[in-house]
Amino acid sequence: NDALIGNIMEGGLWGATGIGIGIGLLVFALTYKDSNTQKVNFQCNTWNAPKGGADCEKCNFDSKNYPCTEYKCKSLGAACELLNPGTGEEKCAWVNERDVTSPIIMPNYENISSGYQYANVKIRPPGIGMEIKNLNTENNENGCIEA
Repeated sequence: NDALIGNIMEGGLWGATGIGIGIGLLVFALTYKDSNTQKVNFQCNTWNAPKGGADCEKCNFDSKNYPCTEYKCKSLGAACELLNPGTGEEKCAWVNERDVTSPIIMPNYENISSGYQYANVKIRPPGIGMEIKNLNTENNENGCIEA
């Protein structure tokens, strides 16, 4: 150890600089990570259920075990219908594949989260639905729900 320290001391400034660079490269090599930046665009638009009912069954197999509700069912497709409502055995299905009647979608004032409110409510049909506004506009000037 004394011989190593003696050799380093004899190297003077160049020896210390070399050791510093070596330690810096070692730290860099051990902590280096590739970074990846992704741009995400979020738009606050009105929701229109897709035509038909090809996705109705998705309501019946929720990975988080949330119950299938009429609102959830009808949001999966304009032709989706909730069967057995209020029984605990609710199922969403495409009952009439030739049905072109738009579902009636109304706001559910009892289940809206605190800090949000419905705006521009136009019962569907014939209206186009409604908006849900974020009341905390401190960092959110347009009132959109943050992604």
